[in-house]
Amino acid sequence: PSYHIDIPTLQKLAEELKPKLEENANKYTGASFAVENPVVELCDRDKVLARLPEVVVGINADYNEGIKGSHLYILSTDFSLKLFTLVNNEEATEVDDMVLSVVSEIVATHVSAQINQLDSKLPGITYATPESVNESKAMIMFPQGEFVLTSYPLTLDGKAYTLWECLSGDAAEKISNALGGGAPAEDDSMASLGMDALNGMGMGAPNASAQMGMGAPMGGAMPNMGMQQNMAM
Repeated sequence: PSYHIDIPTLQKLAEELKPKLEENANKYTGASFAVENPVVELCDRDKVLARLPEVVVGINADYNEGIKGSHLYILSTDFSLKLFTLVNNEEATEVDDMVLSVVSEIVATHVSAQINQLDSKLPGITYATPESVNESKAMIMFPQGEFVLTSYPLTLDGKAYTLWECLSGDAAEKISNALGGGAPAEDDSMASLGMDALNGMGMGAPNASAQMGMGAPMGGAMPNMGMQQNMAM
């Protein structure tokens, strides 16, 4: 399926979440990560695979209420081990269940911040308990087809890391439209206005008929109503 996704709208959302990611990462780890400007783009599986190291950590935190859709985060194993070391003050040489647990909790704080940011436009969003894996990038379950990739660059002590977020097209479209991005949201509102007018005429609403009969508005309103009726027939 084809989705209408307004990338500048989602870019603005990512930029609003940037300081929250930095704050949460530093609060959780006690470190001083600096989060650079995120980059939001349309991508597919092959394009993302070309950028990733051979083995990665993938965290699925799919939306299940308010929005439906695949929601995946990806980190390098180096970044995951660094986060574990900072949180637990002990070195880890391989990604085990304890490392995955720490990474999942940090990702969960970011998803929660995202949901809070969206709450006024899309209330009631919830997500499934994050599930983490450490495996070859080719085995990671990406959203199907074209999806939105947001890359959050982080630096700590001169070393660069990236948190990648992959959001399925259906979820990205719903968020984009709710935030006012793109034509479909405007089309929907116009269709809604048209239906309201037709319903008012069909139901014989007294206020509506009184307003239609009054002077100047009639000249501008009637042609539109005629078009809406023709379209509806």
